[in-house]
Amino acid sequence: MCGFKVHAGVAQEMASFLVSPAYSEFVAFLNDGKCKNVTAVGHSYGGTLATLWATCANTNANISQITFGVRSDYALVTFAPLAMATTAVYNGKPGVPFVGMRYSLTEVDGGASAQTGWHVDTKSFRLQLLELYSQLANMSGMTTQAEALADVKLQFSNISSGAIEGLWATTAYPQLHSFALWTFLEANKDTAVAAAIHAQTAKFAAAGFLSFEYDLVSSLSGFFGFKHALQDFQPLPNKLVAAKPGSSMTKVPAALASDLPKADLFQSVFSMLANGGNFPNHTPCCYSSQDNAFCALQYDNPQWFTCNNNLLAFMPATTTTTSATTATTTPAKADASFLEGTAQAHGAYLAAYSWLLLVLLSYV
Repeated sequence: MCGFKVHAGVAQEMASFLVSPAYSEFVAFLNDGKCKNVTAVGHSYGGTLATLWATCANTNANISQITFGVRSDYALVTFAPLAMATTAVYNGKPGVPFVGMRYSLTEVDGGASAQTGWHVDTKSFRLQLLELYSQLANMSGMTTQAEALADVKLQFSNISSGAIEGLWATTAYPQLHSFALWTFLEANKDTAVAAAIHAQTAKFAAAGFLSFEYDLVSSLSGFFGFKHALQDFQPLPNKLVAAKPGSSMTKVPAALASDLPKADLFQSVFSMLANGGNFPNHTPCCYSSQDNAFCALQYDNPQWFTCNNNLLAFMPATTTTTSATTATTTPAKADASFLEGTAQAHGAYLAAYSWLLLVLLSYV
């Protein structure tokens, strides 16, 4: 679409927009000369569509003789959009970044590394993950995959966390990658496989593995090879977490930002399951400087827009001694009652934001 290889779900959504009854009036309004400047703005999937609109308009594209109007100077401001194209889309001409900014909640490193989102040691998570998928593969008749995953788990059992992380991307991840979206499909069935997924999700959450500060949505399609627009990126701190010394983050210039922020695929997968199908740290009020409750009340359905993440209750508590600069951690006290539903409710995961996930499921 518009000269780029665009995610099919996003392209189809834009195509339906172009043929809507009010489209011609919309384009006429944007091009009537009354506005000196126009900015395409959106949050989440809306941010993705705003990006595609600005891309198409600023390159003077047309689709089946439908134009985006003569205006080609749209600025672009987005909040946690999905990456939508296999290359970084640009502002009118190759190499030219959009005027405006992309924002996302990240860890203190600005989303430079997926490792920063881990606030507990990763070895146990990696071993449990391999054990889980080995069992699920066996239960699903995938014996070859089950044996391969069991072998990797055995290999990793006797080495350090650091060594596991060093080998993960080349040894385990390629064998597990295809299970990510499969997990969501299976979790919504009334089967033994679904029950095992729910039970393990509750264990992961209670152990603090799924507690992180970042908004994973901007990383989702990156797992499947898509890149963000050529646009400056401003990492933001999570308003639900107490401010930390040195947590101010530097803007990343457009040329370096198309693959940011980073996240861990399976930490993301199970955090969505544990969070009732919603994306942690993602709602519009997570990006508002207003008081959280006041922000939510401005929407018709406040419960869908409130910035709330129960998984943060399992974030390890950090204690620093006066004689050492390295922090030690102890598990935070948390009410695990909400996790009981995670282990039992088989159809609960397709919640308020599930349509966005289904876009990925349908076209990846």
